[in-house]
Amino acid sequence: MRIVYFIESAEAGGAEQIVVTLADAFRTRGHDVSIITMQDGWLTEELDRLSLPRSRIDSRRSLDVTLPFRLAARFKDLKADVVHSHLLDSNFYGALACRLAGVRHVGTDHGDIHLPARKKLLKLKLRAVSLLGSSMTAVSKFTADKLIDLGVSRQLVSCIYNPIVPIERSAKTRTAIRQELGLSDDAWVWIHAAMMTRVKDQKTMLHAMQSCTENQYLLLAGDGPLREALKKEAAKCGVEDRVLFLGFRDDVPDLLSAADGFILSSLSESMPMSLLEAMSAGLLCVSTSVGGVTEVLDSERGYLFPPKDNSALARIMNSVCENRASCAEKAKSGQNFVRDAFGIERILNRYEQQYAL
Repeated sequence: MRIVYFIESAEAGGAEQIVVTLADAFRTRGHDVSIITMQDGWLTEELDRLSLPRSRIDSRRSLDVTLPFRLAARFKDLKADVVHSHLLDSNFYGALACRLAGVRHVGTDHGDIHLPARKKLLKLKLRAVSLLGSSMTAVSKFTADKLIDLGVSRQLVSCIYNPIVPIERSAKTRTAIRQELGLSDDAWVWIHAAMMTRVKDQKTMLHAMQSCTENQYLLLAGDGPLREALKKEAAKCGVEDRVLFLGFRDDVPDLLSAADGFILSSLSESMPMSLLEAMSAGLLCVSTSVGGVTEVLDSERGYLFPPKDNSALARIMNSVCENRASCAEKAKSGQNFVRDAFGIERILNRYEQQYAL
């Protein structure tokens, strides 16, 4: 097949990571793939690094009536058999363009619909995608149900999880990273990797650290508009010596090798890639019980706590350090589950079937 991926953003996010993974994997399977972006950034750098063919189409308007026509012409030039778009606006414009070009369209929602205040004309765009007959996939059952609630035809919606390439932790890398960061071998190291924004609520982790034993450390990998405010909050909480702000890192798999556990404190999630990667790597995972998280994490595979409840989080963190053997069993259970349910070959097969419908 000739598969074209279309996405509006290029930042280092979950949706962008999935585009890279799918494009590279389907090329390996022998399909002809290309990617259309509307911005340059981390995504385009990754595509270039992997020598994946890409092009860019510009639009600086909030509602661009010319974009579907320009996209349709591009799809025809690329002789696309199927177009797979990602994120709300890409799904909307991609559905219109595919109808004009006579090309099959598959759109994936990664959680945009759970943030309606940030998405203009959300219901109208989803209704249009549905009326145009596009197939819609969601990265969690939670999100699939929400799409249906918002008016997308149930017959057009399916849940296809994010594909995960297993991460293997390395003892050598663990030692090297810990030495680099000045962390002892016997310290319990938590890691969190995400943009520093309100919805990720890293503040709750900082307050939890106040009540944690002194041998626990927290690595914060990521950047964002709240980074400086969070640094001040860490100092205010008196935990600045045990919380390391690492900024944006392109070596998160190596950081996972250095860590013992992973924390996600989000107020809202669809199906967080960072959690899946941490579980795949065999880390003990702790997360807020929000959105699609509960489809993968439970009491047998890790720990859940209510959003904004730093006291509950601190109790879990201290309990983990006191019961490391039982926690290792939970981590292994989580690793086995994710590697099976989110294994890349399984997900590629699902999408291959979706593309061929």
